[in-house]
Amino acid sequence: MIDVEPLRSVTPHGKFFSRKGLKFFLKAMRLEGVGATLDFEAKVRLLARLDDLKQVHTTALVLTEAQSTPVLDLASTVGLYSIVELEVAPEEIIERRLRSAAISRIAHTVTILNGRPGLLGFLINCPISQDTLRASGLEKARRALRDIIEVIKSRNASALVAIRHRPETRALTMLAEDFIYGDIPALAPVELRDFIVSLHNLAEARPVVIEFSQSSPGQDEAVAVAFGTGVAGVVAPPVPTPASPDWMGAVTLKASDLMPF
Repeated sequence: MIDVEPLRSVTPHGKFFSRKGLKFFLKAMRLEGVGATLDFEAKVRLLARLDDLKQVHTTALVLTEAQSTPVLDLASTVGLYSIVELEVAPEEIIERRLRSAAISRIAHTVTILNGRPGLLGFLINCPISQDTLRASGLEKARRALRDIIEVIKSRNASALVAIRHRPETRALTMLAEDFIYGDIPALAPVELRDFIVSLHNLAEARPVVIEFSQSSPGQDEAVAVAFGTGVAGVVAPPVPTPASPDWMGAVTLKASDLMPF
């Protein structure tokens, strides 16, 4: 039996998130291999996996729209928050006709998920390239993304909203975002600090959340550097749990042996 207290609301408070008046550190991961439908046995296995993640200091998940239906409630059951990633194709923010359809689709998704326990907010993922951004115009893309943020807020005023920024398209950041979310490439510790500082400059008085898109042997150090440089949250892939120093044998790793933090 899993017994956790009801999830309380998480809000931005300066450079950090706050829950019940205390700092809340977002330590999240994505769920690979989890689809839109789960049978009973799959739900039981996933519930055990989520509980393991909670026990090793994971506080949240980043879910796809498809995953949100079967996973959101399971995650909240063990005390994990969820951010739902909304996919927006580059052409949907450039072409007016496609933009209207995208906004309607997103409004429908946000309305369905409104009120679900553990829903922290939404992440807009629009993988637009620099060339496309130059051709279409920065302000045009910003206006389209701002319209999407406003629609989300109109359907769920308490949800936090951010855009997933790539290193080459950080110019898309805007004041309408509740926090700044940036993908981080593989960097040495000094370069990582400088990159995070540049995100802080864009965020001003808002929280910064970063995502390591690929696991690396030095991930624990990178996570420590990130939090030491003042980020409010880290999204990291799972990595093998370190073996005991005196262990000389071989082991086959299961999914439950892989932890992000």
